[in-house]
Amino acid sequence: MRKRLIKLLSFGMIFLLSFSVISVSTYAASDKPTLKAGMSGSSVKTLQSDLKKLGFFSAAPTGYYGGLTVSAVKKFQKKYGIPATGVVATLTYHKLDTLLKPKTPAKTAAKSTPKPAPKPVKAEPDGLKRGSAGQLVTNLQNDLKLLGYMKVSATSGYGPITENAVYQLQKCYGLVPNGIADDKTLSVIDRLLGRNDNVSRGGDADRGNIDRGGTSSGAADPSGSSPGGVNPVVITPLYKVIKAWIPGLPQIPFLKGIAKYDGVVIHYTASPGDNARMEANHEAKYWYNAFVHEFIDPNEIIQVADPDYKSWGVGESGNDRFINLELCDASNQKDFDISFDKITQRAAEYLYARQLGVTPAKADGTGTLWGHFQVSKYLGGTNHTDPVAYLAKWGRSWDDVISKVTEKYNALASGQSPEANDTADGSSSDRSTSGGSSSDESADGNADGSTSGTSSTGTTSNGGINVSLPADGDFK
Repeated sequence: MRKRLIKLLSFGMIFLLSFSVISVSTYAASDKPTLKAGMSGSSVKTLQSDLKKLGFFSAAPTGYYGGLTVSAVKKFQKKYGIPATGVVATLTYHKLDTLLKPKTPAKTAAKSTPKPAPKPVKAEPDGLKRGSAGQLVTNLQNDLKLLGYMKVSATSGYGPITENAVYQLQKCYGLVPNGIADDKTLSVIDRLLGRNDNVSRGGDADRGNIDRGGTSSGAADPSGSSPGGVNPVVITPLYKVIKAWIPGLPQIPFLKGIAKYDGVVIHYTASPGDNARMEANHEAKYWYNAFVHEFIDPNEIIQVADPDYKSWGVGESGNDRFINLELCDASNQKDFDISFDKITQRAAEYLYARQLGVTPAKADGTGTLWGHFQVSKYLGGTNHTDPVAYLAKWGRSWDDVISKVTEKYNALASGQSPEANDTADGSSSDRSTSGGSSSDESADGNADGSTSGTSSTGTTSNGGINVSLPADGDFK
């Protein structure tokens, strides 16, 4: 009896000690904040760095928990048998801590075979990057402005605006897109601006051969404009457009630069009973999941994002190239007809402003007028099939869209001024666009990386929200 009691006590002590070790380990992991999509801050940046060390995250850590981060977390969770939720909590933290914990070197036997040295972790390339400051940064910003990738005044600080401008330029010209102005990136910029290879980047004294209009004689045209270098045309919208730009949206240039889009994508919200106002209000709260440029219904056209910059509405390839217009649900044929007239007019206006013409989307990625379904089919990064089924519901086809946009484009080109369809938001004489002007003079490299946005009530600050790289957090 006494021996049995001693055995039970011993077993109990071992159990308690084991439980204590597990509890301490679990507490260490659970003492960290739960992280999920849409969050930002130092904890997210640390997570991205840890995932990068383990080979699950390839981009530069941004501190924003977007689509790339969610994908990396799910891959990590699947590999180690953790429920693949994309949310980082106790189990995921515990596994990360275990894998990243420095290992105590084992005692080596006298005649053991030496192990090969581990391969060094590839470091970031040298160059100007976020946090850099000085004259070289100012020179870079002036170059990016000449090439059409920045429209804010140059500063001496390398902040998110500069980082995103460099990132898009790198993608456009086939460089590794990391937002770091390394030697290869600076060399491409020098070539685009017509500098000799042996010219230094010291200051303005070295820039005598640069045409301040954007290019120099013999230099590659970086403008990304339409064939023939046609300048953009400023037009007055036929219908009233309400500017209600969401504060804090990332201001990331199109692939070819600011305002240099290649075409227009037409969407349908697939939200029965919605209207432009409801969609705009929803997007103001949840833009970090996805956002487009405009919502259109029979009564209003609401522009929620600056069309000079890309939106997150149709997958990375499409976002880099296209304006995104969203058609809201209609309750009757008349409302649909008005909305259809409006969205085809807006598509024609955007295409005419860039002198792009109206050409249907093709499998090789060319064309200026796209439906969401064509981006899914030809470019990828998304799987939506709108707006074909919605158009068919009201007796219209995609060919009707092409025909109507072409008709309206030709009217603009010939100088005609068509009457606006009968709507609740004003007659054809009501052509003003409400809302203040965007502040293009915001500094880059300030402490919080803030930029300015515009709403229908005037200019507002984004509250210091950092602009994240487009590789992380892109797509509807």
